[in-house]
Amino acid sequence: MKSRSKLLPLAALAVGTVAASVVFAQQPSSEPSAAEPNSEVPAPARALEAAFTEVAARVSRSVVAIRVEARAEGREATSRGNGSGVIIRDDGYVLTNHHVVGDAVRIEVELQDGRRASAEVIGVDPATDLAVIRIAARDLPAARFASEPVRPGQWSIAIGSPFGLDYSVTTGVVSSVGRGLGMN
Repeated sequence: MKSRSKLLPLAALAVGTVAASVVFAQQPSSEPSAAEPNSEVPAPARALEAAFTEVAARVSRSVVAIRVEARAEGREATSRGNGSGVIIRDDGYVLTNHHVVGDAVRIEVELQDGRRASAEVIGVDPATDLAVIRIAARDLPAARFASEPVRPGQWSIAIGSPFGLDYSVTTGVVSSVGRGLGMN
Protein backbone atom coordinates (compact mmCIF):
# COMPACT_ATOMS: atom_id res chain seq x y z
CA MET A 1 0.00 0.00 0.00
CA LYS A 2 1.32 3.44 -0.86
CA SER A 3 1.82 6.06 1.83
CA ARG A 4 -0.57 8.96 2.18
CA SER A 5 0.37 11.95 0.11
CA LYS A 6 0.84 15.37 1.62
CA LEU A 7 -1.79 16.46 -0.90
CA LEU A 8 -4.55 14.35 0.65
CA PRO A 9 -5.66 16.98 3.22
CA LEU A 10 -6.39 19.27 0.26
CA ALA A 11 -8.25 16.37 -1.31
CA ALA A 12 -10.98 16.55 1.30
CA LEU A 13 -12.36 19.50 -0.66
CA ALA A 14 -13.45 17.37 -3.60
CA VAL A 15 -13.46 13.73 -4.66
CA GLY A 16 -13.36 13.24 -8.44
CA THR A 17 -15.88 15.96 -8.74
CA VAL A 18 -15.74 19.67 -8.39
CA ALA A 19 -18.29 21.60 -6.37
CA ALA A 20 -19.13 25.22 -6.98
CA SER A 21 -21.59 27.40 -5.11
CA VAL A 22 -24.09 29.63 -6.82
CA VAL A 23 -26.28 32.18 -5.08
CA PHE A 24 -29.93 31.71 -5.98
CA ALA A 25 -31.89 34.87 -6.60
CA GLN A 26 -35.26 35.48 -4.95
CA GLN A 27 -38.00 33.14 -6.02
CA PRO A 28 -40.01 34.69 -8.83
CA SER A 29 -43.76 34.92 -8.55
CA SER A 30 -45.81 32.46 -10.56
CA GLU A 31 -47.10 35.30 -12.74
CA PRO A 32 -44.86 36.91 -15.40
CA SER A 33 -43.90 40.50 -14.60
CA ALA A 34 -44.98 43.44 -16.73
CA ALA A 35 -41.39 43.76 -17.98
CA GLU A 36 -41.46 40.19 -19.34
CA PRO A 37 -44.99 39.66 -20.63
CA ASN A 38 -44.00 36.94 -23.14
CA SER A 39 -41.19 35.33 -21.18
CA GLU A 40 -41.68 31.64 -20.48
CA VAL A 41 -38.65 31.47 -18.18
CA PRO A 42 -38.34 34.01 -15.37
CA ALA A 43 -35.17 36.11 -15.35
CA PRO A 44 -33.84 34.68 -12.04
CA ALA A 45 -34.11 31.15 -13.48
CA ARG A 46 -32.26 32.24 -16.65
CA ALA A 47 -29.55 33.84 -14.50
CA LEU A 48 -29.18 30.67 -12.44
CA GLU A 49 -28.99 28.57 -15.59
CA ALA A 50 -26.33 30.89 -17.03
CA ALA A 51 -24.31 30.65 -13.81
CA PHE A 52 -24.42 26.84 -13.83
CA THR A 53 -23.41 26.60 -17.50
CA GLU A 54 -20.55 29.09 -16.98
CA VAL A 55 -19.19 27.19 -13.98
CA ALA A 56 -19.52 23.85 -15.81
CA ALA A 57 -17.67 25.22 -18.86
CA ARG A 58 -14.80 26.64 -16.77
CA VAL A 59 -14.41 23.71 -14.37
CA SER A 60 -14.73 20.93 -16.98
CA ARG A 61 -11.24 21.80 -18.25
CA SER A 62 -9.85 20.54 -14.91
CA VAL A 63 -11.81 17.28 -14.93
CA VAL A 64 -10.20 14.12 -16.34
CA ALA A 65 -11.47 10.71 -17.35
CA ILE A 66 -9.49 7.81 -15.91
CA ARG A 67 -9.22 4.33 -17.44
CA VAL A 68 -7.59 1.57 -15.43
CA GLU A 69 -6.53 -2.02 -15.73
CA ALA A 70 -6.49 -3.78 -12.39
CA ARG A 71 -5.65 -7.23 -11.13
CA ALA A 72 -8.77 -9.35 -10.97
CA GLU A 73 -9.03 -10.73 -7.45
CA GLY A 74 -7.73 -14.28 -7.25
CA ARG A 75 -6.76 -14.39 -10.94
CA GLU A 76 -3.81 -13.55 -13.13
CA ALA A 77 -6.11 -11.76 -15.56
CA THR A 78 -6.83 -8.04 -15.41
CA SER A 79 -10.11 -6.22 -15.34
CA ARG A 80 -10.90 -2.81 -16.77
CA GLY A 81 -12.56 0.09 -15.04
CA ASN A 82 -13.03 3.81 -15.26
CA GLY A 83 -13.58 6.84 -13.13
CA SER A 84 -12.88 10.52 -13.01
CA GLY A 85 -10.63 12.96 -11.26
CA VAL A 86 -9.81 16.63 -10.99
CA ILE A 87 -6.48 18.30 -11.70
CA ILE A 88 -5.40 19.92 -8.43
CA ARG A 89 -1.97 21.23 -9.49
CA ASP A 90 -0.78 22.44 -12.87
CA ASP A 91 2.21 20.07 -12.76
CA GLY A 92 0.11 16.93 -13.18
CA TYR A 93 -1.34 16.03 -9.77
CA VAL A 94 -4.87 14.65 -10.01
CA LEU A 95 -7.30 13.88 -7.19
CA THR A 96 -9.44 10.78 -7.66
CA ASN A 97 -10.91 7.93 -5.62
CA HIS A 98 -9.00 5.04 -4.08
CA HIS A 99 -11.59 2.59 -5.41
CA VAL A 100 -10.75 3.77 -8.96
CA VAL A 101 -6.95 3.37 -8.84
CA GLY A 102 -6.16 1.38 -5.67
CA ASP A 103 -5.58 -1.96 -7.43
CA ALA A 104 -4.55 -0.55 -10.80
CA VAL A 105 -1.63 -2.00 -12.73
CA ARG A 106 -2.08 0.53 -15.53
CA ILE A 107 -3.70 3.99 -15.39
CA GLU A 108 -4.48 6.24 -18.34
CA VAL A 109 -5.78 9.77 -17.90
CA GLU A 110 -7.65 11.61 -20.65
CA LEU A 111 -7.87 15.38 -20.50
CA GLN A 112 -10.91 17.22 -21.80
CA ASP A 113 -8.91 18.39 -24.84
CA GLY A 114 -8.34 14.75 -25.86
CA ARG A 115 -4.72 14.37 -24.71
CA ARG A 116 -3.90 11.11 -22.96
CA ALA A 117 -1.16 10.25 -20.51
CA SER A 118 -0.11 7.37 -18.29
CA ALA A 119 -0.35 8.03 -14.57
CA GLU A 120 1.30 6.77 -11.41
CA VAL A 121 -0.23 6.51 -7.96
CA ILE A 122 1.33 9.03 -5.58
CA GLY A 123 -0.73 8.34 -2.48
CA VAL A 124 -3.91 6.64 -1.35
CA ASP A 125 -6.15 6.75 1.69
CA PRO A 126 -8.59 3.82 1.62
CA ALA A 127 -10.39 5.06 4.75
CA THR A 128 -11.57 8.22 2.97
CA ASP A 129 -11.58 6.64 -0.52
CA LEU A 130 -9.14 9.28 -1.79
CA ALA A 131 -6.11 8.94 -4.05
CA VAL A 132 -3.67 11.25 -5.77
CA ILE A 133 -2.14 10.25 -9.10
CA ARG A 134 0.30 12.13 -11.31
CA ILE A 135 0.74 12.48 -15.04
CA ALA A 136 3.89 13.81 -16.69
CA ALA A 137 2.54 17.15 -17.91
CA ARG A 138 2.93 20.84 -17.16
CA ASP A 139 0.75 23.94 -17.38
CA LEU A 140 -2.45 21.99 -16.84
CA PRO A 141 -5.76 23.71 -16.00
CA ALA A 142 -5.84 23.08 -12.24
CA ALA A 143 -9.13 23.56 -10.41
CA ARG A 144 -9.38 26.54 -8.12
CA PHE A 145 -10.95 25.71 -4.80
CA ALA A 146 -13.19 28.06 -2.86
CA SER A 147 -11.50 29.88 -0.02
CA GLU A 148 -14.71 30.22 1.98
CA PRO A 149 -16.25 27.32 3.88
CA VAL A 150 -18.98 25.28 2.25
CA ARG A 151 -22.36 25.66 3.94
CA PRO A 152 -25.47 23.46 3.97
CA GLY A 153 -28.01 24.70 1.44
CA GLN A 154 -25.45 25.87 -1.14
CA TRP A 155 -25.82 24.61 -4.67
CA SER A 156 -23.11 22.34 -6.01
CA ILE A 157 -22.10 21.03 -9.41
CA ALA A 158 -20.53 17.61 -9.92
CA ILE A 159 -18.61 16.94 -13.12
CA GLY A 160 -17.17 13.53 -13.82
CA SER A 161 -17.25 10.29 -15.75
CA PRO A 162 -19.75 8.00 -14.05
CA PHE A 163 -20.03 4.64 -15.79
CA GLY A 164 -17.70 5.92 -18.53
CA LEU A 165 -20.02 8.78 -19.50
CA ASP A 166 -17.26 11.39 -19.76
CA TYR A 167 -17.83 14.97 -18.66
CA SER A 168 -21.31 14.46 -17.28
CA VAL A 169 -22.67 17.36 -15.23
CA THR A 170 -25.22 17.19 -12.45
CA THR A 171 -26.28 19.52 -9.66
CA GLY A 172 -27.31 19.18 -6.07
CA VAL A 173 -27.49 20.95 -2.76
CA VAL A 174 -24.97 20.59 0.06
CA SER A 175 -26.89 18.68 2.73
CA SER A 176 -24.36 18.79 5.55
CA VAL A 177 -20.72 19.50 6.33
CA GLY A 178 -18.33 18.15 8.92
CA ARG A 179 -19.81 14.69 9.15
CA GLY A 180 -17.44 11.99 10.26
CA LEU A 181 -16.78 8.90 8.21
CA GLY A 182 -17.09 6.54 11.18
CA MET A 183 -13.32 6.52 11.69
CA ASN A 184 -11.57 7.02 15.01
